[in-house]
Amino acid sequence: NYYKELSQYKESNFYYISRAHREEVGRYIAMSKLVICRSGYSTLMDLWYLKQSNIICIPTPFQLEQEYLANYLSSKKIISTINERDIDEELLPIVQSFF
Repeated sequence: NYYKELSQYKESNFYYISRAHREEVGRYIAMSKLVICRSGYSTLMDLWYLKQSNIICIPTPFQLEQEYLANYLSSKKIISTINERDIDEELLPIVQSFF
């Protein structure tokens, strides 16, 4: 059951959602204080359209478009970015600062 899987990832006010029904994605993004995601073009355009401003992107290594978009938007202070190899050190303090 989809909702049972989702509830397994809920802790306090934090949700980890690995997949969602198309109709639910916008609602989840809109209610989020922070979105952590890959830096694919479609993902970033969805976040822009939904006016999400607190975005941490983790580009998929060796995906040149994702690496380029993450670096470019980070240089413009539109998103924050973390390299996949640095997640353990950098991500937790940032997430904790939102909650």
